[in-house]
Formats: sequence, structure tokens, C-alpha cells
Amino acid sequence: MSDRKIIHVFDQPDIFGVAIVCGKISGDYEGLDADCKYDLSGTLMKRFCAAIRAGAPGLLRRLVIASTRNGGYHIYYRCLDVGRNLILAQRPSTPEELIFHPNRLARTLLETRSNGGIIIVPPTNGYQFIRNDLRSIPTIDPTERQLLIQAARSFNEYQPDPPPAPPRSLIKEESPEDDPFLAYDQTDEVIDCLQRHGWILVRRVGPRTYFRRPGDTDKDTSGDFHHELRLFKVFTTNSMFEADKGYSPHRVYAFLECNKDFNLAAKRLLALGHGKAYKDRR
Repeated sequence: MSDRKIIHVFDQPDIFGVAIVCGKISGDYEGLDADCKYDLSGTLMKRFCAAIRAGAPGLLRRLVIASTRNGGYHIYYRCLDVGRNLILAQRPSTPEELIFHPNRLARTLLETRSNGGIIIVPPTNGYQFIRNDLRSIPTIDPTERQLLIQAARSFNEYQPDPPPAPPRSLIKEESPEDDPFLAYDQTDEVIDCLQRHGWILVRRVGPRTYFRRPGDTDKDTSGDFHHELRLFKVFTTNSMFEADKGYSPHRVYAFLECNKDFNLAAKRLLALGHGKAYKDRR
């Protein structure tokens, strides 16, 4: 916009603030929104900043941070890796919230505004810079951005219900009593397996049991096991598991107990009483 256009636009009575169009169009600009009005603990931003400091000392000081009108925070930066808008962390709606909004099952705590999104910035009324400003937006590298994303995802406490199961007529009939992998998948023994290998059980929320990875980390959670989907998924890049990929219990067992040797895993599971050897099957 030219100076003349800016003066004309902001002279209108219905103009109340400024927003930036995010993504490639604005030089790989991205915003991270911490919506603290939905944080029941009152410590979300403090814990999020601690997780950033633990993963990349010095990164937080470089970022542009602003407080928002509703008691939240925005973090602004540039990165060549910005993609689409991402919801990174949610919590389940409380029973009281569901009374007024029964179809709104979750409240978003942390999300990015990237390609296709906009984010409000100071000097919009109610928004104020608390660290740096738009004259000093840093360009962070993709590794640092991934750390921000993973740190935010570690605070997620909500996953939508799994889709309904397909009709029985579409499911291939297999006996979990025979196959050692299928038999193991029907148990919760993967919980003990993860704990034996240093994964710390943090809590269970609904159908998910949350874990923190082995080793030093200030992140709240690093992965979860979905008891209905029978899948283990990690949010961290600091493990042998690929982030955001679902692993069935027998795959977790093969990775942790057998160094990814599935033949060995089958033999050991048979020896532990899961399934039957081929010679014993009818």
C-alpha cells in the first residue's frame, strides 16, 4: 500500500487494527498463537516458553512476542519452511462449556497462522509488544521452527474420536488368537513395554494414555497410546519412532525389544503366549 492508500484506509471509522497476511506472500512470515483464555492451568505460556528454552537456548530471545486483547500471546518469525495453518494443541471442552456449545468438543490452545492465514499485530488496540517488534522479525531455520512445533504439540490433550468401524462384511476375518502380532495388539502390554524402555506414563485422558520420552526433556508429553485405535504416536523427533505416525503395539514391541526385527518379535511373542505357532493352528 502507498502512503496515500494507508492514510485513506485508516481514516475510515470501521478500521480498528492491523493484521498481517501470513506465509510466502509476506516473506515466509508465520505467527504462533497461544490462546491462553482456554488454558485451565493458567501457566500455558510459561510452560511453553520453558520448553522452547530447554530445546534451543537463545531462540526465545530472538522471537517477536506480543500480548493479545484476550490475555493470550502471539509469536512472530520468518522461516523458509512455513506451510499451512496447523492446530498444534487442544484440550477437551469442559462439561460446563459443552452445555452451551454441545458440538464444540475441543478448545484450541496453540496454533500457527501460515499460508492462507492472517494474524493481528500491534498497534491494534489491546495488542502490545513485550519482546522485540516488527522491525526485528528473525528468520529462524527449519530445525528451530520444528522445535517450536513439537514443543507446542507436547501440550495437546485432545484427539477426535476414531471414525466408525466398517461393516463386518468388509472386514477380513482373522483370528487374533492365532497370529502373535494380532494377539499382542489386543492387549495393553505395550504400556509396560514402553515403560521398561524409559517412557514415563504422564496421565490418561479419555481413550489416550500420554507418555514423556526417555532422557532429559522439559516437554509435558512426547507421545500417546490410543486405546481404541490401538496406535502409539509420538510428537517428538528425539526417538526411534517417526513423529506423527501411528504404530501398532506389535510394531512398538519389535522396535524396542527386537531392534526392528519382526521375525524375532514373532518368535518372542509366541514364547510369551501370544498366538499359536503354525503347526498348532487348525
